[in-house]
Amino acid sequence: MAMRGGRSESVTFSLGFNHLSEFPLDRLESPCRLIMNFLPQQVTNEDVHGLFSQFGTIVNIKIIRDKGTGLCVGYGFIEFARAEEAAMAIRLGNGRELGSKRVKVWYSRKPTPDMKGSNVYLQNYGPELEGWQLVELFSKFGTVININMLRDKSGKSRGAGFVRMDTNLQALNAVNALNGSLLNGRKIFAKIRETQVSAPFPAQGI
Repeated sequence: MAMRGGRSESVTFSLGFNHLSEFPLDRLESPCRLIMNFLPQQVTNEDVHGLFSQFGTIVNIKIIRDKGTGLCVGYGFIEFARAEEAAMAIRLGNGRELGSKRVKVWYSRKPTPDMKGSNVYLQNYGPELEGWQLVELFSKFGTVININMLRDKSGKSRGAGFVRMDTNLQALNAVNALNGSLLNGRKIFAKIRETQVSAPFPAQGI
């Protein structure tokens, strides 16, 4: 599976629900807190505020950034003062353009049993791959909750890292599709690994 820089996939993060009223609210971190996917690399808090402030009072914005480059890795979180405002942001703000991207927003989930086994260890993707590209690659299989790209002491990518998906099923689908495939001309390896330590893959893959 080859991936070209700058290409954006259009994915709706509905977690299997077609309408907000169908979503089980007991699975939410908060009815006011949303996860934003497909944020541009250069995005700022001011950019996010400018896009979403029309839907209500924003009390917190957290953009997840690569520790080495300081650039956004493609996702972040936004919290509104009221649940009604967050719901409006999903209904009217989902898919809106921010820079060169169409931002996807949905409720941020709290940890549940079906998230066990949802952490994917990916190896051999090459030092040139950036965080936002990793998010886009895995977003084809569901909602990306978190990524952790491993780096050496100098800050250079080690070509390996972790991607936590929303559920175990999404993680398994990603592993089945990506393990042994080609990414930018490199054969990559993927497996489920809950402990975030960089263990080498066997020579023949998994």
